Amino acid sequence: MSQWQKNLHICRNHLTDWSKRKFKNNKIEIDSLVDQLNLMQHSWEENTENISRIKTKLNDLWRKEECYWQQRSRIKWLQNGDSNTSYFHQATIQRRRQNKIARIKGENGNWEQSQKGVRRAFEEYFKELFTSSGSRDWNSILNCIEPVVTDDMNRDLTRPTTLEEIKDAAFQMGATKAPGPDGFHGTFYHKYWGIIHNDIQGFTTDFVTGQAIPKPLNSTQIVLIPKIPNPEAVSQFRPISLCNFSYKILSKILANRLKPHLPSIISPTQNAFVPDRQIQDNILVAHEVFHALKLKKSKKKFEMGVKLDMNKAYDRVEWDFLEKVMQKMGFNAGWIQLVMSCVTTVNFTVVINGQRGGAFSPSRDLLQGIKLNSGGPTLSHLLFADDTLIFLKATTQNCQNIPRLLQAFCAASGQQVSLTKSNVVFSSNTPSYVRASMCAILGMPDVTDAGKYLGLPTSWGRAKKEALVYVKDRIFRKVHGWNQHCLSLAGREILIKSVALDVPAYPMNIFKFPTTLCKEIDSVLAGFWWGQNGDNRKLHWINWDTLGQPKHEGGMGFRNLHEFNLALLAKQCWRILMEPQSL
Repeated sequence: MSQWQKNLHICRNHLTDWSKRKFKNNKIEIDSLVDQLNLMQHSWEENTENISRIKTKLNDLWRKEECYWQQRSRIKWLQNGDSNTSYFHQATIQRRRQNKIARIKGENGNWEQSQKGVRRAFEEYFKELFTSSGSRDWNSILNCIEPVVTDDMNRDLTRPTTLEEIKDAAFQMGATKAPGPDGFHGTFYHKYWGIIHNDIQGFTTDFVTGQAIPKPLNSTQIVLIPKIPNPEAVSQFRPISLCNFSYKILSKILANRLKPHLPSIISPTQNAFVPDRQIQDNILVAHEVFHALKLKKSKKKFEMGVKLDMNKAYDRVEWDFLEKVMQKMGFNAGWIQLVMSCVTTVNFTVVINGQRGGAFSPSRDLLQGIKLNSGGPTLSHLLFADDTLIFLKATTQNCQNIPRLLQAFCAASGQQVSLTKSNVVFSSNTPSYVRASMCAILGMPDVTDAGKYLGLPTSWGRAKKEALVYVKDRIFRKVHGWNQHCLSLAGREILIKSVALDVPAYPMNIFKFPTTLCKEIDSVLAGFWWGQNGDNRKLHWINWDTLGQPKHEGGMGFRNLHEFNLALLAKQCWRILMEPQSL
């Protein structure tokens, strides 16, 4: 354990003791003061000073109570407003109820209902997932990689750290994000930077000069978020890694150093992680290509689009493969040692229902995927992290080469393609016997709609509204999931502006929404604003268009979705005109 970790441990013990003494059960004290205040109200003229003193004390306790429940509710949208203690309390209870794992189905299909059995099922799953598959043949894959990292890049990546660089990394990260195993939020680092910066600079300098990261510093908790309502299997939970903030400073420094060099390192076909490359570009191109496949009428050339689903893409990257790829790309030994130190010193602890299990060390797992760029058939491909689309001619040779290339890549990297979740979309002119033959070779199902790509529909027919109605449904679920009786109008205003009206922003960047759909979304939000719940209809005293006016003109400043949609599309058009090479 480093000196910094020892200092944190001592500080945490002192803070725990101080918290128990300073912040006792506020509920009991609040109830007692309220009772005293009620008694004094009967003879308020004689108790003016005492009443004023009790009110001041009550306001302070209520403020602390609200802060307590807000921190535990994980509500991020509310920055200010009136007291919402009841709402935060209900949100905390609801979140804990949703995330509670009472039972789980094990690999053998039997239910595990004891806390010990549930924990064992998750730990066995992650240990197997994070265990290396052993020696592999990667020469054929590595031969496809060309050196792209220059000596100047390497010198910049491995330069000595400065206090300013360390501070920038620390303050670029969210202060209230969930803490790691040591329990210290970013708020602690930001507020007391003047006291702790020398210690931070000390262990950061040790790291950059080649010293290994101490195990406690790189301890990580795995918390589990349900992917679907009422999950049954371990795979139906999404694992979230909670790292110590001190470790995140180290990884942030590396990320900041690498960021300006990414456009020179990453292929132009990969749009993730690179500044000035936008996710919308991939969606626009994918949507146009699938649309072209649907309209193709020629009887001579058959084409297809393959959508690949990588099974646990980030978790299956083999460490030795990552190291070899970095060597092949031209990174020097100093940089590779820094990256591999971050990757290989981690140890995980699975948290079940708030209780930690035993720690275990993985032999593979990664926070960023690896991209293949190899020869073979003439392919046009779109890559965004692990979301991959391949467009090519529907020929036997191409369909035989794709599995061969994927198998070579997976054997080298540890990746695994889920064939049942992958699919193939053929051009409309492709005969059924050709479709059946190609799908048999690929081992993937033939579909008319590839589903969603990067969260948005890849295609639709004449009814665009049906393809986008999920946006309205999502907003409906959100507003009806909030406890209206716990929220004032000020709270509802903040919710509508900061949460509900942000839901359609992403698809509105790409697609023009039907006017009728925009009006239906407005109707859902208006019902929430006036307190409507289910069949309990409320009178709308002012129409939604008036509420959309600025506050100084008598409205509430709610966004007009139709006009907002047009503004976003105009922005995209302008960007494409100014940067045609982005597509």
